[in-house]
Amino acid sequence: MTKQGADAPALQAGTVVVPIGRGAEVPSALVRFLADAGVAADVREIGRRAGLTEPGDVARIPVVGGPDLVYVVVGDPLPELPFHHVREAAMAAARRCGSAATVLDAVGCWDDDPACATAAAEGWVLGSYRYHVDWTVADLLARLDPAPVRHWGSDEAVREGVVLGAAANLVRDLVNAPPGQLVPERLAAVCRELGQALGFEVRVHHQDMLERDGFGGLLGVGRASVYPPVLVELRRGDDAGPHTALVGKGITFDAGGISLKPTRGMLTMKADMSGAAAVLGAFVALAGLRSDVPVRGYLACAENMPGPAATRIGDVLRHRGGRTVEVTDADCEGRLVLADALAYAAEADPAAIVDLATLTTSTGLGPQIWAGFGTDGALLAQVLAAGSASGEPGWAMPRWEPYRSGLASDVADARNFDPDATQPYGGITAALYLEPFASGVAWAHVDLGLTVMHPAADHRWAAGANGRGVRLLTRFLAARSSGVAAGEGAA
Repeated sequence: MTKQGADAPALQAGTVVVPIGRGAEVPSALVRFLADAGVAADVREIGRRAGLTEPGDVARIPVVGGPDLVYVVVGDPLPELPFHHVREAAMAAARRCGSAATVLDAVGCWDDDPACATAAAEGWVLGSYRYHVDWTVADLLARLDPAPVRHWGSDEAVREGVVLGAAANLVRDLVNAPPGQLVPERLAAVCRELGQALGFEVRVHHQDMLERDGFGGLLGVGRASVYPPVLVELRRGDDAGPHTALVGKGITFDAGGISLKPTRGMLTMKADMSGAAAVLGAFVALAGLRSDVPVRGYLACAENMPGPAATRIGDVLRHRGGRTVEVTDADCEGRLVLADALAYAAEADPAAIVDLATLTTSTGLGPQIWAGFGTDGALLAQVLAAGSASGEPGWAMPRWEPYRSGLASDVADARNFDPDATQPYGGITAALYLEPFASGVAWAHVDLGLTVMHPAADHRWAAGANGRGVRLLTRFLAARSSGVAAGEGAA
């Protein structure tokens, strides 16, 4: 629905979601719209009496002879996260209302900026998420067209928000899937089916191809599993011009290899493929937005399991491109698979490479902020801006050269972990390990760390995966294509 087309006959809603400020203010545009639609109730007075004060508070008020009014408190804006307060309010309302066709989501009227309507529609879709067990790809595709809730704002702004939210929800289904079901080959098959349906190219490099082509890191991580590793390559857009490469860590389950994790440490390790899933989700979103931005994706997928064939401590692996690594910790496997994928991506001469990975838990930034590293300040700034515009904030971190000496090896070009280092700066040494594999191409590294899962449901999020990275990557690519920084005139 558009504001311009919101005449009285167009209301036809059993429920109208009304955004309200902490001081009980209601946008004048919505008050006028409801009055013109024949709603006789005093919307402002009802809001004042509802007594809502905290961001995300929700109350449903039945109105005699009119639609139910669902009030939701919009919190104060954060300059570093534009319209995230609107996004979160819509999420809270959606958690309460569901996705019936009789709902009018008017949270997007909080501001006239189209980005406000996009954030509200996006938040509504994210807040409506429910995990469905035993999904098929047909189910995933069907849910890309969510239930027909009507949203306030222009068709273009609303559509963008719905597409971004739905793509993130698809990734949440992938990450939430039991790890014994979404093994590497199954994830590759999902990529193939989605590519066929949505119009992007998919090529799967199977174990024999990986052995032939020198992907020693990926093979070394996956060799103890009965489910062999794969590298999934995605392509979209015009190949004639420069493209951006996206690389994702796809460890479908991380037991730690021979450096076995304790049980508690494995509880969320089905989410160790979140980076790869986010790359796939960005391709899904680009298809929904009909974007022709040239992009290639590389999903390095494996299980990191113990077993007689597992990579041992002290083994030396040879990466794609010839660099060797002494394995000093089998549970630092993400950098091994990413290194191969980065080296392969760089061979295609991209304009830039961005990788996403749940690589470490030692960035010091906690469960809400990812760590950003890079060799190109402008590129990293673009990624950070896209994260802020998506409500997925990151923080620029240093590539501190003095720490590189801890990766020195007597038997290989490097070792994958410094056993003498304290964990608080492990995120930095992981980035230092990866840097040479970008081969001088402008590179940004997103260490998602602890940001990809919600341990328990709250009034905005369902428990489990949150789809982190999908909206960030999509906005980054859109802004890069248009030459406008994310959040500056672009949603």
